[in-house]
Amino acid sequence: MTTSTSTSSTTSTTSTSTSTTALHLLIPSQLWGGAGAGAGAGPSSSSSSFFDTTKKNQQKALSTTTSSTSSSFHRDHDSRTLLSMIPSQAIHARAANNNKKNKTNKNSNDQNKQTTAAASTLTTATTTTESNEKERVKQQQQQQQQQNQVTTPSRRSRRRLRPQKKNRPPEASSNSQDDKTIFTGHFPDPWWRAISMNHVRQHPRFQPLDNVNHHHDHNHRLLRSLADVQHYYPQGSWQWNELHVGRCTTSQAAGALGFLNDHAAQVLGVPVAWRQRGGRGSYQRLSQRPVLRTLSELNHRLVTSDYAQQQQQRQQQQQQEEEEDDGDSDQEIWGEAVWNNTITNSNKHNDSNNSSSLLFLAEYLYQPNQDEYRRRKRYIKGCSGGEYLDRGIRMIWGNTQEATSLMTALNYFAANVDDGVVLEECGMCGADLEFNSTPTSRGHGGLLLGATPDGILRYSNGSMEALEVKNHCPFFSNSNRRRHGGKLKRFSIGDRLSTDGGVLPQYVSQLQLEMLCLGDACRSAVMVRQTATQGATIWRMRRDEAWIGEMIHFLTRFQTEFVQRQVPPPADFFWNNVVNNGTTTTTRKPEDDDDDEALREQSRYRRFVHKTAQLCSSVELVAVVPPEQIQRCTGQAPFFLDRVS
Repeated sequence: MTTSTSTSSTTSTTSTSTSTTALHLLIPSQLWGGAGAGAGAGPSSSSSSFFDTTKKNQQKALSTTTSSTSSSFHRDHDSRTLLSMIPSQAIHARAANNNKKNKTNKNSNDQNKQTTAAASTLTTATTTTESNEKERVKQQQQQQQQQNQVTTPSRRSRRRLRPQKKNRPPEASSNSQDDKTIFTGHFPDPWWRAISMNHVRQHPRFQPLDNVNHHHDHNHRLLRSLADVQHYYPQGSWQWNELHVGRCTTSQAAGALGFLNDHAAQVLGVPVAWRQRGGRGSYQRLSQRPVLRTLSELNHRLVTSDYAQQQQQRQQQQQQEEEEDDGDSDQEIWGEAVWNNTITNSNKHNDSNNSSSLLFLAEYLYQPNQDEYRRRKRYIKGCSGGEYLDRGIRMIWGNTQEATSLMTALNYFAANVDDGVVLEECGMCGADLEFNSTPTSRGHGGLLLGATPDGILRYSNGSMEALEVKNHCPFFSNSNRRRHGGKLKRFSIGDRLSTDGGVLPQYVSQLQLEMLCLGDACRSAVMVRQTATQGATIWRMRRDEAWIGEMIHFLTRFQTEFVQRQVPPPADFFWNNVVNNGTTTTTRKPEDDDDDEALREQSRYRRFVHKTAQLCSSVELVAVVPPEQIQRCTGQAPFFLDRVS
């Protein structure tokens, strides 16, 4: 018990001492009335100075008062009263200060938030405005660049142009690793899947010229009539070339009629490339001599003369040289043709499973071998010097693909018009025309007419149509196109089919002149416009006697006013109505004085030009032939020979 009491007393004393010490720490000595005040003394009259103490002393006093001193305050009433008063007022003061501070901070935060929101809104608006302005400027620049490319492209933009691949051929779907090798190359193949004319002559529905496969026989054979030149001499022979000397043929008619001069060409819509020819080429051709008009002149020049003998020897020598050079000529490129002639009219209509029999009269079985591709490449390499191939590839393509287009016409008309139709080969027509053979032709200034259709469609009822074919070359030169970092290959592929072009105005005189030279039995002409990969279109033009009469009138004027007088025709010679002396032109309008003969001629010619434009628009679209209905060499073949070794 003694131990316990002593321990309790010690604990109480320690607690009292600790409380007193804590209270002295909390309240400064001046608040107790002096330094020697006892424990039970109360607060002095200057106790209000306690509330003027700094915030630092208040926080320190509050932190010193802990839960361990609570028992001492309960033992002393004054201490309890002072302790209960001081923390309450201090806490209220601190709370007031905190509330004021919080309110100030809140107001400051609200102002900061408002300022930040306003700044953010302003920044967003500014950014949006700048973005819209940049986008508007970018669109204006793009529009300006597009306008520059359409109107006047710069030199850099022209060099960046790429060849357009309008319609890719069926071979574009192949799984070749290097697709560009199909559509670009240095050595184009103008014989691409073509049928040779020598092979067409062996077709069961094709009638070749007399003795066309025996050149030596008809070279020494005398002509019995003027019409024999049409049956003896095929296109491309030296005799056929001689017949063009001094004769107005289809290749010169458009120029002699003034259709290739600026004003008439603009009215007709003649392509710009054709307008550069004008009438000078026709003048030079018609000025050549000698002109073969009579039968005796023809036999002498083409058969019995020393000139004829020299030409025949030269032809034989050329053939021998080509054979020694491993057949690098155009004719020797081809092998022997193989036609399956077992297809008849009956099984053509009954056998629906045989697509070949439904579309073609006979099956073409020929396939070129590797040696033939090598000969083709050697031929093209020989033509590749300078710019000749760039300009001449279209002419080469037109010549090599002509027989293929002839088969397109024959197969179509046999399947859809007349089962018994026959395609005939012909040479120079019109030599036996009354206009050419009678003395009245002397009154026309010596004008001599002639035409060579690509073929004649002879129907089973005896009627016929002139056949003309035009092949659109798929190769175009890249000589004027350059790329940064290198060059394009020499040629690219671009193929398309037009169904609104019809017969171009520069070909109107060709078709009408062919119908004239074939005689009165020919009432229409057919033109096939064929592409490499997009099929073909077939057009028909009817014979127009009034137009033919006007054509002869102006061709006669060209012969008498320019060729006979040896005066080259000026520009727009008929449109501006150059008078007979060939030196003076009139600038008066035709409607000013209808009684003037010169003005009447001028008005007559302009009506003739507009009539030609109407004739172009009146042609009939016979058919659009899809690519799969065009008979070609079997199998797939590359457009370019670059990989041939």
